[in-house]
Amino acid sequence: MNGVAWPATALAVRFMGLTKEWNHDAFFDYTDRWMSPVDPYAENYKKIADGKYKRNGNEGKTYDKFIDSMWASHRMNAPEPKWAGNNVKWV
Repeated sequence: MNGVAWPATALAVRFMGLTKEWNHDAFFDYTDRWMSPVDPYAENYKKIADGKYKRNGNEGKTYDKFIDSMWASHRMNAPEPKWAGNNVKWV
């Protein structure tokens, strides 16, 4: 529900080189997935939901066109992060 609010922060933290200090690697993984134009897990979701899965209409964007533009222009140029080793995604 609040994935639309995270991309600006995630991008800023990446460019400041503070991913390790942020100490939550899954935050960055999730934000990348949220902003991805294609959901890499869609097929798995369809299996679980008997083929009735539909991607949330908000995924792949934020509510701010400026942030969407910044993400599209700069995400792939962000410095390689220093991971914290704290990927609590599946905990």
